Amino acid sequence: ALGAVIVVGALAIWMRFDTVNQRRKEAKKAQVEAEFEELSEEPAAGGFPVPPLDLPHYHGVQHKEIPSGTN
Repeated sequence: ALGAVIVVGALAIWMRFDTVNQRRKEAKKAQVEAEFEELSEEPAAGGFPVPPLDLPHYHGVQHKEIPSGTN
């Protein structure tokens, strides 16, 4: 009888902590999803600045040197 009480008590304690861990996992998942949504709406948020890929030199158009007139 005492062994059964110990087993049931240990099982109850384990279930309690498992529930806490499950809540933490769900909270972390919700946070990651919220960050993903923010980044998908604002591509520059939290990232490395990347130049736009439609700049002329990516398409073979060379920059022409403009003389300044001062020599």
